[in-house]
Amino acid sequence: MKKKFLVTGAAGLIGEAWCKKLIDKGHKVYAIDLKKIDKKFKSKNLIFYKNTVYNFSLLEKLIKK
Repeated sequence: MKKKFLVTGAAGLIGEAWCKKLIDKGHKVYAIDLKKIDKKFKSKNLIFYKNTVYNFSLLEKLIKK
């Protein structure tokens, strides 16, 4: 069963590693960070938001998905 994940700090070392691992397993990943992620790291299962975790309306929207 494939799941949806929300990863904060997705452009950082650990966040990016988590995103890659989850996508490789076929999961859908919603990623948030203030910095852009690596351009060579693109996937149809990755949806990236250049934003802050303090944007509570965005977090609420993503959690409801």
